[in-house]
Amino acid sequence: MSLLNQVLQDLEKRKADTVTEQQGLNHLTAPASKHKKSYLLMALILIILLISVIFLNFKQSKKHTIKASPEKIQIATSPKTQKPITAALITANKNTQLKPIVLPEKAALKAAPTKEAKNNKSKAIKKQDTVSTTVKITPLKPIEQPIEKAEINTAKAIHKKEAIAPLVIETTQIVKQAIGKKTIAQKQKPLNLDQLAEQSFISAQKLQDLASRQVKLQQVLKLNVKHIDARLLLANTLLQQGLTQQSAHLLDQGLKLFPKNPDFIKLRSQMFLQFKQAIAALQLLQRIKPGKTQDEDYLALLAAAYQQNNQPLESLTLYQKLLALNPEKAEYWLGLAMAQEKQGNKYQALLSYQQALNKKTLQNVVVSYINQRISSLK
Repeated sequence: MSLLNQVLQDLEKRKADTVTEQQGLNHLTAPASKHKKSYLLMALILIILLISVIFLNFKQSKKHTIKASPEKIQIATSPKTQKPITAALITANKNTQLKPIVLPEKAALKAAPTKEAKNNKSKAIKKQDTVSTTVKITPLKPIEQPIEKAEINTAKAIHKKEAIAPLVIETTQIVKQAIGKKTIAQKQKPLNLDQLAEQSFISAQKLQDLASRQVKLQQVLKLNVKHIDARLLLANTLLQQGLTQQSAHLLDQGLKLFPKNPDFIKLRSQMFLQFKQAIAALQLLQRIKPGKTQDEDYLALLAAAYQQNNQPLESLTLYQKLLALNPEKAEYWLGLAMAQEKQGNKYQALLSYQQALNKKTLQNVVVSYINQRISSLK
């Protein structure tokens, strides 16, 4: 319809132009205007025919067009790039010939899509692919609530197990102990004589009464004659009670069993020296070689035995060895002084007697004896 309006406007303009021309020509020539009128009528008839042909073509083309507004027809989907085709774009110049607008059919539009439509379709396909891939790739998230419940249940079960575990352990230990006691009671063998003797000796050591200890130790020796510690303890117990002969007899039996036992030798030689039996003491002490021992008790007994047996030189060398081991011992200084006096070395004897007094560890009887010797030597 817009095309028809445009054609009609052009005809009206042309009529106006022809009227002005006719008015001008009427003044010039009357016969020429008559010929022009006939031409104009022919032109109008032709124009009307053209308009009718255009109108019919427009109706036929309208049936095949896509449903759209008569003013705007959009071919592509993107509104930014393509502009709508309007009637104002069609110019109505006098010299240009009007041509019918042929619009593409639906099949043509479907067959030949635009580049932008292709790009949009490819983007949409890519999005769908990405969505599908993300759906395939994303792992299923675990449901939190059931897991929390399961964890709580497992924690409760573990707590119950931990609470029950010590009870089970205690009961098993008690059962094992009871079974162990039964098995020990069943498997326990009777003690032999040596074991019984050891038990009796341990109990005898705890006794404070000398008589009861003596009886207990005698029982030990009946069970085991070779029990060395029991024999020594019994000998000392007898000496404390004044039973020297019984003690000596007990030690002699021990020396027969163990001839080189140093404890038996020292105790028995001490008893010999108390009874002024120096030769017997020397014979017993010489079972041990003095050069191979550093035992002060043994060396002191040997030096005293040499002194009682009137052997001052051997006694002097032994006391010097003892003072090298223990210079603070007052008894060693006293023995050295006596050996030096017997050899006639009065000055050295006075110095040794004075060293013995300076230690202040001797008994009063011994101190009075030393003072007498010092006064006599001066």
